[in-house]
Amino acid sequence: AGAIYQSRAMWNRPSANDSVAYQDMQLYCVESFLDMPLNKEKGNAISAYVGYFMTNYGKNYLRYNGIMNPMNGTSLNTSNSITGQGSNYGNAYPMFGTGNVIYTQIGYLMPQSILKSGQLMPYASFTHAAYDRLEGKKMEVYNAGINYLIKGHNAKVSLDWQNRPVYGLDNNGAVTTGARKNSIILQYQI
Repeated sequence: AGAIYQSRAMWNRPSANDSVAYQDMQLYCVESFLDMPLNKEKGNAISAYVGYFMTNYGKNYLRYNGIMNPMNGTSLNTSNSITGQGSNYGNAYPMFGTGNVIYTQIGYLMPQSILKSGQLMPYASFTHAAYDRLEGKKMEVYNAGINYLIKGHNAKVSLDWQNRPVYGLDNNGAVTTGARKNSIILQYQI
């Protein structure tokens, strides 16, 4: 469990003519992690994590993030997207915001006998967030994939599938949900 508090950490300007308003940042979490061998001789194991986060970055704070996101095209513009939250194109989704978040992941390290040069580890993860700025719309992201761990964990190849939400604004400025998006990421890590 942990907490972070920082006075006047965040600021906003409600409109162009307003002065800057400062807000305190408050972050609280409770987390648990398990990495447990199942059979020493086979070399298999289970890995699991769950965390609950209460985040307050200031009124209606919302930030999109896209991991290694090279895209720059979008059909959203200032009249139909939530402004000030970062890029909302490519593989970006609302990753940080004022609200509550639950994140969990589980992986199974398969026995060493399956591959001679490494081990396979299928995994799945789930994120559920209730951010104030999304006006009650749930934010849920699903991931599933497989890691190929080479020579212990000296190198790794990962194949990940992700399903994430898309948000916009209607003509009255209310938050809307669009069709969900998918991405597949192939990654090599050394």
